[in-house]
Amino acid sequence: MTTNRSRGKGLRHDAASGEDEVMAYDEVITDGAPKPSGAYSQAISAHGFLFVAGIGPYDPLTRLIVGNTIEDQTVQVMRNIRGVLRSRELSFRDIVNSTVYLASLDRDFVGFDVTYSSFFEPPFPAACHDGRSAEEHPCRDSRGRGL
Repeated sequence: MTTNRSRGKGLRHDAASGEDEVMAYDEVITDGAPKPSGAYSQAISAHGFLFVAGIGPYDPLTRLIVGNTIEDQTVQVMRNIRGVLRSRELSFRDIVNSTVYLASLDRDFVGFDVTYSSFFEPPFPAACHDGRSAEEHPCRDSRGRGL
């Protein structure tokens, strides 16, 4: 099930005309991805763009981390992203940019990249990859355990 909830309107300044215009945006809610665990939306649709929140390797029903390897966890993340994309009739071909947080770039990047790239065809999205310690990782609690 997918629902869209109007979240409000913001102002967008048009530098060419000097005018402000009202920009409506909608919250995207889908059962195809884990529900947010904090004060954020799964995705926001605004001005023809879809902004997808950080999605971990969680099962949408149980909220448990899926997989013990970076490859298995990457597959689950991509399935969750696919769930959000499908809710708006989009696919991986529509992604233009991604930001990826890995617990360790040195340890995880190769396995992640092989798996991640299998979901795309060239040209690949622009991307930023960030490596963090387990304690700093957004999918970990203060003791380094999965949330």
